[in-house]
Amino acid sequence: MKDGTKPGKYDLIVQNRPEDICTLKNAVQVMSKPELSVVLQKEIKQGSLGNELTVTGSGFMEGAKVDFPEAGGDIVARSVTFKSDKELKINIDVSFAAKPKETKIQVVNPDGESAANKVIISTALGVSGITPQTLAQGADSVEISIKGLGFVKGLKAETKDEGFSLNNIFVLTENEAVLSVSVAEACAAGKKEISLVAPDGGTQKFNITVSLRPVVTSIIPGEMPQGTENKIVTITGSNFGKDTLVKLSSPGIRVANFEIKSPQQIIAVLTVSDRAPGGVFDVLAVNPDGGTGVLKSSFTVNLKPEIKSIQPANAVQGVFEQEIEISGQGFTKESNVKLSGEGVVISEVQYVDSNRLKAIVTVGAKAPMEKRDLSVVNPDGGNFLLEDVFGISKVDKEAIYFGDINRFKKPAMVNKKKLFLEHPYYKTIVRENISSEVAKYWLIINKINESIKDIYQKVQKKHDYDLIGEVGFVTDKDGNPVKDIPDITNVVLRELEK
Repeated sequence: MKDGTKPGKYDLIVQNRPEDICTLKNAVQVMSKPELSVVLQKEIKQGSLGNELTVTGSGFMEGAKVDFPEAGGDIVARSVTFKSDKELKINIDVSFAAKPKETKIQVVNPDGESAANKVIISTALGVSGITPQTLAQGADSVEISIKGLGFVKGLKAETKDEGFSLNNIFVLTENEAVLSVSVAEACAAGKKEISLVAPDGGTQKFNITVSLRPVVTSIIPGEMPQGTENKIVTITGSNFGKDTLVKLSSPGIRVANFEIKSPQQIIAVLTVSDRAPGGVFDVLAVNPDGGTGVLKSSFTVNLKPEIKSIQPANAVQGVFEQEIEISGQGFTKESNVKLSGEGVVISEVQYVDSNRLKAIVTVGAKAPMEKRDLSVVNPDGGNFLLEDVFGISKVDKEAIYFGDINRFKKPAMVNKKKLFLEHPYYKTIVRENISSEVAKYWLIINKINESIKDIYQKVQKKHDYDLIGEVGFVTDKDGNPVKDIPDITNVVLRELEK
């Protein structure tokens, strides 16, 4: 029989002579010899309905059927359309119960002859929900919850977008997985495509949107003292949204209120606690999707200035440019120092460190003798007032031995009697028992006075004492000697001994 013989039933004809013919109807049946060479579509997903397959080969017969003998009824051919003996069109349904694997497809002709090939049933990956759906530039290891179906061990996630990194994926159940994602700060904003890939090659794609993260470029003013209440600041930058939040990295700074004026500007009201730690802190703008703009070390909380002591705590009427030292905390290079009342001028303030200031004080000769308040004010508005801390003293003009009462900086006192009694010249008077009634006595006394005056000049050059008087020559308004005036009697005596 020829290979090209068409399958089917044929009559059997027996002829002895031309006129002697015997015919047996449908006596011989030629069986088909089908071949199934190509199946399109080769891969079919679990749970898919109405899949259109094209089967090509040869030897197909009209009325041929298609089945899947290894699928146990989980794959059903709903219809088979005969196109030719070389092509069939098949419509099939695949249940979710069908196992993902390579399985047999079989074409069976009406005469019972069959041909087979393979199709692949792939995992029916499905994505029904993603949380969150938006990530900001700079997001680091954010976990995305993926809800769907067909998730199995060995599931992978892939993307081709630059700056968008898929760290790892964990399958929790067949309906839930967690994907860790990182987004570079320079990653372009927009939709990013992610493909879930099952071990058998089944795929499912979904999108995540990358949003522009906010950027903070400045905050004005950039500093406040402890205890500041409801101070308005202006924050500038870009990519601010209606739900952007403003934060500062110090727990002692509270954002009482804020308003998004534009994508480039936020007006905020800050309150700084009295106990807020001093230092430099970050300003943050945070969007709901986690996008965060940080301006590092941009806002300073200054310790509220506090005066603990002042040395010396008084000055004499007429003193010129006397130096005082103020101890405390929270001082700055721009701290302003003032003494209350008339007749007192602070001409210069020197910043030593945050705990010490030095100031130059000049007191008028007729400045009222009353206690003065000392105040410190910082540029950021922080201030402190110490009441009745600085006194004004007066000088007994008759008790001055050296210096100009109208222009001095550093007063000191001596015990003149002690200076005389211990002076080498006076010891000569005692040793020789020289009477005050003789001229020699007064000559020696004059020498003593002259030598002491010379010593005063040496002491002034060496120690800067430019107004020297008798012990108690500087008194307060009640006439009490001022204790802060140093007694330099022994200093003078040591110079005399030289």
